[in-house]
Amino acid sequence: MDKVLGWELKSSVDWEPVTINNILKGGIVEQWNTNNPEKMILVGDELLHVNKRHWLRNSTVFLSHLKFNYEHRDRLDGTFSIGLRRPRPVQERSDRSSARDALYKQTYSREFTAAFQLPEDDTSDKTMDDTMGWQLNVTKNWEPVTISKVMPGGALARWNEAHPEDAIVEGDEILHVNKRHWVRNSTLFLSHMRYNYEHRRNLTANGTLSLGLRRPRLVEEAHEQALRLSNVSQKIELALGYWNVFFPDEPINISNRRMGDAVQSLLLSRVAGAEDEAPAAAANDSSAVAAGDAPSPANGTDDDSDVIGASEDASEDEDQDP
Repeated sequence: MDKVLGWELKSSVDWEPVTINNILKGGIVEQWNTNNPEKMILVGDELLHVNKRHWLRNSTVFLSHLKFNYEHRDRLDGTFSIGLRRPRPVQERSDRSSARDALYKQTYSREFTAAFQLPEDDTSDKTMDDTMGWQLNVTKNWEPVTISKVMPGGALARWNEAHPEDAIVEGDEILHVNKRHWVRNSTLFLSHMRYNYEHRRNLTANGTLSLGLRRPRLVEEAHEQALRLSNVSQKIELALGYWNVFFPDEPINISNRRMGDAVQSLLLSRVAGAEDEAPAAAANDSSAVAAGDAPSPANGTDDDSDVIGASEDASEDEDQDP
């Protein structure tokens, strides 16, 4: 019964209820919790009845009823119904755990594992940092070891090419190497990392070095922002290329003052996360253009640069379209 349900029960004295002492992975209780998050069974819950048999302040007798109902459940329409009671300290402990989990999810976006095959003949003359192609950073001993730089040509770069969905980025934190976990002592953890690297052929099959990584949400947001900026710059470059092909007599390049100011403003606003202020700025710019005013450059000085498609005396001709 205990193995199938995936629980461990505890009964200290007969006049106290049978208590769930542990919930094991892969059992029916864990499956119930997954499918019924609003009615989860917790460690510390007390059993009050099984089907129609109630606990009557005699846990020895109640355990025998529990086992009997489990073994003869086919004769009872396959039903195995248990009634539970939750002490308030158990609920409060669960609430605190849920709050910690929610805070953890706000702080960190994901955890994943990366396993590297490092043949001895390819890495015998290289240090761990050279082979992995990284630079590590430890600012405080009680904070995790962080990947501060990913170098081209190393094991991390090859991993990223082969696993774009699990790419390792700068800022990822290392939580374990093989079976050695970081326990809030990064100096000790670095020694474990080097030991597992140097003795990987004796510790794992095929010299595997397995890393468990955690990504802070700020790192994830910065990575996504960098990807968006890269896409924007590629689109700008593509648009300039098309323009210069079709209008070779009026080429545009980043050195044009007005174009440079526009691109710089775009990139700075993206980096600063100023998307929310964009509508107001756009409205101000449009009203200024509607009034016939030429946009001023970012530094506030008069713009004396050439404007593509307009004559130098355009501002003096009131009948000419802006």
